[in-house]
Order: sequence, then structure tokens, then C-alpha cells
Amino acid sequence: MIITQQYNSLNEIDVEFIPELEDLLADCIPSFQVLKNYEESSCEATTFSYFLFFGDRTNAPIGFAQVELTNISKNKKPLFKKIFRKNELHDEYKKSAQWKIPGCLEEGIVIRPTYVKDAKDKTNKIFSHFQERDDIISQQLRFPKIMQTIIQMDQLQAPIQDSYSIPDTLIKNQSSYEKYLNSLNEDLAYKIKQSWRSVQKEYQFKLGEYDSFKECFTYKKSGAVQYKELKALPALQKYLKSEQPVYYLTLESADELLALVVFSPGRSGNSFYEIIQTCNECPQILLHQLAIIKFYDFEAGHKLHCINPGTDKELLLELGFTKREQVFIKVAK
Repeated sequence: MIITQQYNSLNEIDVEFIPELEDLLADCIPSFQVLKNYEESSCEATTFSYFLFFGDRTNAPIGFAQVELTNISKNKKPLFKKIFRKNELHDEYKKSAQWKIPGCLEEGIVIRPTYVKDAKDKTNKIFSHFQERDDIISQQLRFPKIMQTIIQMDQLQAPIQDSYSIPDTLIKNQSSYEKYLNSLNEDLAYKIKQSWRSVQKEYQFKLGEYDSFKECFTYKKSGAVQYKELKALPALQKYLKSEQPVYYLTLESADELLALVVFSPGRSGNSFYEIIQTCNECPQILLHQLAIIKFYDFEAGHKLHCINPGTDKELLLELGFTKREQVFIKVAK
């Protein structure tokens, strides 16, 4: 039997569950703090519902779901509309419900494989509850295709459903970065090597690695300006607040930072990276190489995940990332 516990904030979850949740989400996020930072930095129009799933064989959570509820409009209605629609919900009270765990996969629910079948009824009950709420006008959920039975599609009214592949993880199957590079398609490996030579010729660059964000800008002519600009980026805030080790990887000249990539070790051999900033002239393919070089030097890492939204999916697949099959469902009233 599966039971669930609902929370309105991650701060309400018992601290004793955090290590188990981090193991459960090891392929999605570097640490539980990432989810907390995401919640804390969300806008006022967004609230959250979190669900922990528990089985009858352990006291630890065997599943986690995150639902992001966002006001679709905050426009105030004219007075005459308020009078004649006093028994209706106005747009400013209507919401969209998006099941999404921020990270590299953005799936809304994670269930340990042995419990997927058992968790089906509870998941459908939660999904139906949101669908029946008067203030929810749409709901969407992304989940791995291997869990496609988790939602009963025949009970949904006019659902939009789609299946597709996304890059998942780069598995460390070579003993060094050099051997990894030589294992790639010959044309791609040549392109990467040529890109290194081009940037070297243009900028006389060097590779940098720092444990502190501020250290990236020390002794650089444009350091003070770049530090101020990059520190203000929302994408960087979660790393500046992180309690876990974070590595700042740079491609730099004597005067400035050309590229910045954040590398975050996670649990169970997982590592994550995010490309923060680069000059327009720096080839995109090299930014991924900064993370992959660190990945091969990092002995504890066995799987690497890119968490940049909008990353060139075909490029990641060419670089050796595995594929993950996902299902996307959207239901609107």
C-alpha cells in the first residue's frame, strides 16, 4: 500500500527524509538545496505543492512529486465585470499546474522503479484533485516513458500527449579526456580541436578552476565589471547560496573571462554542469568541453548531466550523451 504526504513548502519536510530524497533525486539535481533555492527565488505569483510517497516496506520516501501553481493573470477586472461575475472566479485567481522538478530532466515525479505500479492510484488521485479544482484551468506533466502507466489517460478529457527523446547523461566510459575525445566521431573531434586552436590564437586563453566565484575575477582588467554583472544573473544565485562544493570553470584571457561553467558534484556518482556566460565568439562546443574535462578529472564522477535549458540537444547526443524517452501530458479546461 502506498500513502502520500502533502507539503506546501520544502521547509515543512522532516530533515530525516532529506538524505533519502537526495538519493531518490540523484539523477535530477546535485542536492536538495537546489530545490529550496528554486522555491525561495520564485515570484509571488507562484506557489508549490510537494508530495512524498511512502511504501509499506520502508519508512523512507519511495517517491517525490513537485507541482508548481502559477497565476495566469494578475490583471484587475473593471468594476462592472466584478458586479456581474461576482459568483465566478476572475482570471487573477486562475492557475496553471505544472508538475516539474527543476534540474536536468524537469520531470514532475520520481518513483523508485519497484513501486511504480503501486503508486499509480495515488498519482492519479493527486492529478484528478488538481483537475477538479475550480481555480486550475490547465495541468501538465512530464515523466519518463518507462512510467507511462502512472497516469490513466483514458480518464482524462481531451488530453494533449506527446513522446520524445532528450539527452540524458554522459557516462564515463573512457579512462581520460584525451581518450574520450578520440572516441568521438572523427569530424566532431576535429571540430573540437580546431575550436581550441582558434580561441587560443584569438585570445591567448588559459583554463581556470576556482572554488569561489569571486576568485574568478581576481587580477583581471575587466574583473570588477564582469563580477558585478554575472553575480546578478538569476541562474548563478542558486550556486552562490549552495552549501555543497561548487567548481567554477573558466576560459579566460589575462584581461577578462571568456566563459564560465559551473560544475556541481552530486550523489551516487552524478555530476552536473551549467553554462552561465560566454563571449559571442566562443564556440558553444567548447563550453561543454570545459565541463567534460573536469568530469574526467573528477574521480568520484561517473555520470554527467547538463542542466542548461534550451541546450542544443543534437550537440549533446553527438558528444556521447545517452537518450531518455519522455512523455508529456497537458490537459486544459
